Amino acid sequence: ASEPVTATYSIAVPDGVVSATNGTPYLTPNPLTFAHTGVGPSLVIGSDIDARALTVFFSEPVQEAGASTAANYSISGSITVLTATKLTDTSYRLTTREALRVGVSYTVTCSNIRDLAGNLII
Repeated sequence: ASEPVTATYSIAVPDGVVSATNGTPYLTPNPLTFAHTGVGPSLVIGSDIDARALTVFFSEPVQEAGASTAANYSISGSITVLTATKLTDTSYRLTTREALRVGVSYTVTCSNIRDLAGNLII
């Protein structure tokens, strides 16, 4: 399950008057602060390269430290992930000890992987 991360942002509004949702005027140019709760990335698809490699794709850019750690992946069928190599901000190539068999469906599970805002994978 994802652990939402709340981030606080500040923006500067040009001179003028901004009204809050309750109608209270807020004079500018003072910074406005608002909060956003993010949702973590998800693993969207995997494709095989050859018998001992596959590429996984995430729904958004992820932090390399977690995504490039082989221990953060597991593959059904007792397949051991040896390496996880960054290809792009949203894709990583996994190499395996055991060969992936043609015609067999595998489930890739990820953990301890976060998006750039720090949200855990869902």
